Amino acid sequence: MAKIGSMELIVILIVAMLAIGPERMPKAALGKAVGSFKKYMNDATSDLREASDEFREVTDEIADAQKFDARHTKSRLHSLIPFS
Repeated sequence: MAKIGSMELIVILIVAMLAIGPERMPKAALGKAVGSFKKYMNDATSDLREASDEFREVTDEIADAQKFDARHTKSRLHSLIPFS
């Protein structure tokens, strides 16, 4: 990525002021920043939902395995040890 020096940044700001106008420039910059922030937050929320769903699936599988193991162990004990 190219590094932008202070002189290049000043030139970009001057061109932007001439193209957009000094009175609309802060609104345009703010609108773009808000849009970028909303996109970032939507992406982060989506990633968190996916991680939460994966975590829920794994915990459900573990719970199912524990239930199966408990039932299996109980049936094995009943077959090995006769209860009167």
